[in-house]
Amino acid sequence: MEDVAAALREVAETNRQLLARIDAIEEQKRQKDRLRRR
Repeated sequence: MEDVAAALREVAETNRQLLARIDAIEEQKRQKDRLRRR
């Protein structure tokens, strides 16, 4: 069972990193849109 728990922690960490990257990309898009509107 410990292997399963370790795998789940790894998946959760990977998901967190992916979500952080997606957030950063979305933020960049918002900034570009803001610049374009001026």
